Amino acid sequence: MALSLFEELKRRNVFKVATAYLVLAWVVVQVTSEAVPAFNMPEWVNTVVFFLGAIGFPFVLLFAWAFELTPEGLKRESEVPAEQSITDTTGQKLNYVIIGLLSVALTYFVYESRFQNTESDVVVDSQQKEEKLATESEQVQAIGASIAVLPFVNMSSDPEQEYFSDGISEEILNVLAQIPNLQVTSRSSAFAFKDMKINISEVAKKLGVENVLEGSVRTSKSGDRVRVTAQLIEAKTDKHLWSETYDRDLDDIFAIQDEISQAIVNSLKEKLNIQANEQVTVASAQKVNLEAHQAYLKGRFYIKNRNQKDLELALVQFDKAIALEPGYAQAWVGKAWANIFLSELGYGDTPTLLAVERAQSAIDRAFKLDPDNAEAYGVQGLIYRQLQDNDQAAENYEKALELNPNNALVHSWYANTQVNDYAKQFELYKRSYQLDPINILVGTNYARALLQRGQIDNAAKVIQQLYELNDTKERVDSLNGLLLQEKGEFGKATYYYYLAYQQNKTTTNRFDYADKMARLGFNDEVAEALNGSEFYLGQHLLIGNPELFISEARERFPRSANDKLGFEILGMAAFLNQDFKLAIENFNKGICQNCPDLLMSYKKAVLDNEFEDGLQALEANLNKQIAEGFASIEHKASLGYLALLKDDIETAFTHLDSIVNRGIPLSRYYYWHWEAEPFRQHPKWPELVKKSDKIVAREKPVYLSLVAETP
Repeated sequence: MALSLFEELKRRNVFKVATAYLVLAWVVVQVTSEAVPAFNMPEWVNTVVFFLGAIGFPFVLLFAWAFELTPEGLKRESEVPAEQSITDTTGQKLNYVIIGLLSVALTYFVYESRFQNTESDVVVDSQQKEEKLATESEQVQAIGASIAVLPFVNMSSDPEQEYFSDGISEEILNVLAQIPNLQVTSRSSAFAFKDMKINISEVAKKLGVENVLEGSVRTSKSGDRVRVTAQLIEAKTDKHLWSETYDRDLDDIFAIQDEISQAIVNSLKEKLNIQANEQVTVASAQKVNLEAHQAYLKGRFYIKNRNQKDLELALVQFDKAIALEPGYAQAWVGKAWANIFLSELGYGDTPTLLAVERAQSAIDRAFKLDPDNAEAYGVQGLIYRQLQDNDQAAENYEKALELNPNNALVHSWYANTQVNDYAKQFELYKRSYQLDPINILVGTNYARALLQRGQIDNAAKVIQQLYELNDTKERVDSLNGLLLQEKGEFGKATYYYYLAYQQNKTTTNRFDYADKMARLGFNDEVAEALNGSEFYLGQHLLIGNPELFISEARERFPRSANDKLGFEILGMAAFLNQDFKLAIENFNKGICQNCPDLLMSYKKAVLDNEFEDGLQALEANLNKQIAEGFASIEHKASLGYLALLKDDIETAFTHLDSIVNRGIPLSRYYYWHWEAEPFRQHPKWPELVKKSDKIVAREKPVYLSLVAETP
């Protein structure tokens, strides 16, 4: 009986129909899973397709048993005489269909396994850039209650709406960042994957998170409606914890942001240790005039690029937002931020004091409108840093982190103030990197901290990742120059400082490049690099013309009664002229805080108490660096100067010799400065000069050949 039933099932092609149906259903499910995100369809479409396929299976089997396909059409099996049955022919046709469907399935399987990542991919942009994200850089350990908000895709026909989709992503990120116990990856790292075809699992590993939010934004042609689609994904399982599509009037965009944020919190309640009956309040920034908000988003879009042109564009947009909505606190914060970044010590050419004045005026207004604005405290810290007031800067950074502990930039800025607590400074840099591992500024600071401690390989991994995932290379080139300098490849190092200088002529880039060129003997290029910068007089020191430095400093500075940089330069001029009392007076009005030139001035002016206090503080600071494992060239130079202050010439010379032995040619300072006379009197000075000259002879052609090959 069982055998005859089996034979009858075979004769009626039930097995073949079942096989063909299952293969076809699998293909349809795979096609649907790819089509749903590509056409911005709701996630439930996948569920419906799978459900219908499963429900249809038993009906197909029943149909195959009860009916037969004949030349006259479909007939009940009982109505077809045995001698007229063509089930064998039909079975052969089914074989062809099955083979065809299996070929399609096999083709898809090979494509997915060989040309895609092993886990499901998520298309983030229709352009699907062919960029690999694999890297050997260290991974940040993922935390359960952690999330990265990827940039929402602009699905509108107008590419100018890009700022709007980015802005929605950023606003949701900012709201989530304020939630206790939730680690939120900073904007710059999450946005590094913009316009790339990515694998969610790989991105999550790279960013150190367990959950990823992605989505898209489409505005109507009339410009008054918006569709926002968002989905929360658990990275390790690729499971969709939540997804939703919102079709709203554009005026409701703030409410949409709040709803998405609240839905995410609800999905992560268990990981956030939130009781079922608790309600987490997630209210986005104040509800403002929509046009003003759009101008603000454009300003934020430009400010992230950190170059003078885009910062000026950002300032225009922030001013527009303020004109439309004078009470918009966040726009005032943006205006202050853009102004302080446009200073000569930042990314622009605005005189420092003028930039500070403009920024402070804007930030005062922001605080009046929103006294607990975390970002405002961060920008206030930047203003104090421009004034070289580390204590006030640190106080503001602490307040900013109290209000928003997920702000990676503020962690990094705060670390810059911890010049006497290197363990804390390193932990802050590391935490900043955990929150924002692809941010150029964050990565630069962390890599520098690693280089200070002689961890060259780890620093190189950070730098490599920054190169792979950032379009703006200027900061990374400068950082790579420092890495190569620590490795003793001075010609290559100079070339990368040259690249940074060519891309962005900030005061720092100018001086770093000029210093290396002076050591290689390129005096004309030194003058060219520093002309027009805030520290243009530095060219006279780098090439050995102190008299011109002194005369021009006296003519041009100070520019005002509180010109700290001007008084610092005048202090240097008096120091060069060996007028130590005047040098002390000017240094104390400037930015110098226990700096070596001030200590040497105390020593030469025979102010023993001040000198001893300063010397002990400097020595204690360097001992802290030693305890933290500092091993950089800069650290060696500081140890050498400490020995010089203590009249331990032999030790000072030994440190200088060790620097040259690492492949660094002598600074011109040692050839002409009165302070360096003990080195020039040392019996091994001629030998040291020869070693330095050999380095110059070896590395100068390396630099020139690299520049010649540059397009």
